[in-house]
Amino acid sequence: LPLGIIAKARSMTGANDIREWRDALAEMEERPDGAVFEVMKSSFDGLRNERWKTCFLHCSILLKDETIPRDEVVRGLISEGFLDRRCREAKLDQGHTILKALEKACLLDRVVNDGVDCLKMHPLMRDMATEIMKSDPTYMVKHHHYFSAFFFCRTRNEV
Repeated sequence: LPLGIIAKARSMTGANDIREWRDALAEMEERPDGAVFEVMKSSFDGLRNERWKTCFLHCSILLKDETIPRDEVVRGLISEGFLDRRCREAKLDQGHTILKALEKACLLDRVVNDGVDCLKMHPLMRDMATEIMKSDPTYMVKHHHYFSAFFFCRTRNEV
């Protein structure tokens, strides 16, 4: 539940009217079983565009049970073709911007390991990402070539 509360609070950034906050609380109280999933999903749905959503879903696979340096995650997004800027520096900037937005939405967690800026994903967030991919078959069809290449490299320990 604390993760759901944090995610809901972050999704309401900019909501200044007490009525909006009371309504959000009432909504969570009315749906206790699915409330956490729905709150987490609202953070995903609130992302700026499909590219950011795709990057989150890709991170759910990349960060499975692992903490990975932020720069390595960005390089993975670049090598898998998820970023669309023309030059490498612009792609690095775009990748870091997207990952920062995913952190702000509570979809990724920042961790510092031995002075290295790293990312990890809460298991509930990974479960939500899995459900999103299962429920939207067009997502897997549209991005199948990225994921099949990723799984091939992952199984050969080349990532």
